[in-house]
Amino acid sequence: MVISVELDVLAASPLLRFMKSGELVYQGAPKHDWLAGTPQALVSGAARTDGEWIWTDEMIYYLENYSILPPQAFLDHIQSKDYQVGSVLPDLVARAAQAYRA
Repeated sequence: MVISVELDVLAASPLLRFMKSGELVYQGAPKHDWLAGTPQALVSGAARTDGEWIWTDEMIYYLENYSILPPQAFLDHIQSKDYQVGSVLPDLVARAAQAYRA
């Protein structure tokens, strides 16, 4: 992950909208926020897809709370899709869920 100290809130908005609108492929147990310094802070254990990439809600959480950006290749992918997830066919969601659990 890359840390961005000066993440522009306006620039993050389409990115966060994209990441939050991915199709849910997995709902796992909450995980600890390792940066919070307290064991009570929890992060969603979910994973999402746009039919091509799979990402976790942890990535969304760390972006929102600590301005930690996802990998550049994923950012490039999101930009290439014009920040739109679009509709994801059910068979792609099922394959993504299977790949995530593998």
